[in-house]
Amino acid sequence: MGTIIVVGTGSREAALREGLIRAGHQVWSWNEAASTPPSRWPKGGWIIAPLATVDEHGNLPELGIRHALSPEALGRLGPGGVLAAGRIAPPVQGWAEEARVEVIALAELEVFRWLNAVPTAEGAIREAMGLDQLPLTGRMTAVMGFGHVGSVLALRLKAYGCGVRVLDARSSARACAEAMGLEARPLAPRHLMGCELVFNTIPVAVVDESWVEQLTSAWFLELASAPGAVPPTLRDRLHYRALPGLPGTLAPRRAAEIIWRSILTALAERGVEGLPLPELPFGKVAEGA
Repeated sequence: MGTIIVVGTGSREAALREGLIRAGHQVWSWNEAASTPPSRWPKGGWIIAPLATVDEHGNLPELGIRHALSPEALGRLGPGGVLAAGRIAPPVQGWAEEARVEVIALAELEVFRWLNAVPTAEGAIREAMGLDQLPLTGRMTAVMGFGHVGSVLALRLKAYGCGVRVLDARSSARACAEAMGLEARPLAPRHLMGCELVFNTIPVAVVDESWVEQLTSAWFLELASAPGAVPPTLRDRLHYRALPGLPGTLAPRRAAEIIWRSILTALAERGVEGLPLPELPFGKVAEGA
């Protein structure tokens, strides 16, 4: 494989660069790639933009990067090249396919979504513990949404000795929660009665004025991506805490490992041969050491 270009300056991206360098790979930052004409980009190189969106023009708007990718740049990578990002617009996927570059949209990978749910859930529990200096054991909690993060979080909270009530609009999700020994109710504000901590994993605005009375005595922890469940006009009326990007914030090395493993798993399932090892050699030191 060629040089790996890691795009982004967050702790997750820094950990990914660190792990790849320790594993013996040649790694560029985006600044190095941007200062190099695409005609001189490494053949067979990989571009990894963890969780960023590549729009139809090849921009990465969340990172403030314009014209990051072009048909010329992807054509230079050519066969053996890989483009991995959170989401990738269809036109850019088309450029990559024409250049015979493998395209991986991490946000659509089940492997990534399940693995990433674990540090998200554990990070949410860590944040909840520090809210009012009370233990979690014995407290009544609600988890809104029973998908990847919601299901992992609900089981972790139950293991801590919390009462857990799952709220989901889907009858199939509620049945799944009940099969796992959890209390499950439809998505309605009356089912929050008695809950001290509410964890939301639903990425659309489902909370309106009718929810406010039930939420005023609880902490509302927003784990979903924007726009989240609560409109901005209501957030000041609640004990609202947004917790975006928990894996990259609290466990960047683990987040980097998940990204790398997910990419290699996707490529292996497509029959790509000669892949590197899925482990990143951080050693056993604690995060931040």
